[in-house]
Amino acid sequence: MSGGGLPVEPAGGLRSETNWRNGCPTAVTCCEPTANMNYLVELCSGEIRRWRRLPPRPGEKAIWWRDLESGREFSEASLLYAWRILSVEDEASINPPSLP
Repeated sequence: MSGGGLPVEPAGGLRSETNWRNGCPTAVTCCEPTANMNYLVELCSGEIRRWRRLPPRPGEKAIWWRDLESGREFSEASLLYAWRILSVEDEASINPPSLP
């Protein structure tokens, strides 16, 4: 798995350079992750997952995530496959306010 640098067409018609985390090429369609935000993530295999970026842990430099389907927490350094952020999930769409 090596970075290719080929431009791809992300959603919205904007072109960007490739950039998978942990090695595979992809389009950067989002941003640098922010703590306490949910993200739609694509694994190099094509599987789509929902991850939450966790706040920094005291005394650690590692970036931690929680898989929202399995509930498992993991550090970025522990991942053995490439992945990319597809989009930030709007908290309101995940937890819509209750109607009166």
